[in-house]
Amino acid sequence: MGLGDLALSARLCHLKALVARRLRFPPLDDPDCFSDNHFASRRVGPPHQNSHSSTCAGHNKMILTGPAIKSAVRRGDVAIEPFDERDINPNSYNYHLGDSLLVLGPGGSPIRKVTLTQEGYVLNPRKVYLAATLERIGSERYVTLLLGRSSVGRLGIFLNVTADLGHIGSNSHWTLELMVVQPVRIYPRMRIGQISFWFADGSSFRHYAGRYHCDTRPVPNRDRNITRVTR
Repeated sequence: MGLGDLALSARLCHLKALVARRLRFPPLDDPDCFSDNHFASRRVGPPHQNSHSSTCAGHNKMILTGPAIKSAVRRGDVAIEPFDERDINPNSYNYHLGDSLLVLGPGGSPIRKVTLTQEGYVLNPRKVYLAATLERIGSERYVTLLLGRSSVGRLGIFLNVTADLGHIGSNSHWTLELMVVQPVRIYPRMRIGQISFWFADGSSFRHYAGRYHCDTRPVPNRDRNITRVTR
């Protein structure tokens, strides 16, 4: 590569940075602007510990791309077990449905436990089901968001009805709240949702150590301050 090409490459990277600042989002998929070394050098903590600035965009809030998720798993900054590279998306990772299900009755108490088999299980409207991710997922460094998949949503399945935020330090087989608008058959180990990982920006934080930490199965409500209404 000649000097002219190098100068052109530098100008293109600079232009990408300007656009990124305008959009308030960094070009994470540009290997000339971001690398594993860049991600490894970022740490959440007080301002004096966050002095490292982005080579190009210079913005703190960002989502990890698929290659960045793979690198974070390799470094140990993200835990996904089991992990399969085939489930990496452009900026998320597909997670799978575990093999157990809780059927909730009036008031939110479980009335039946179901073990999912290869024949599947039909979810019905006007019921709430609790499932869990096949994978153990968590991070001591990133904020996690559990999201639905478009293909699953088009079947009429509501995934994570109200709870999609995972705090830093959470590490579990995540409980999934399921509801449907029409009868839908689900299967164990099916790709049911996707998870994304985000940098946190703040002067201080504490790791999550709440009532839903290190779960290995679907877990019903543990908050006794919430009134259960029975019918």
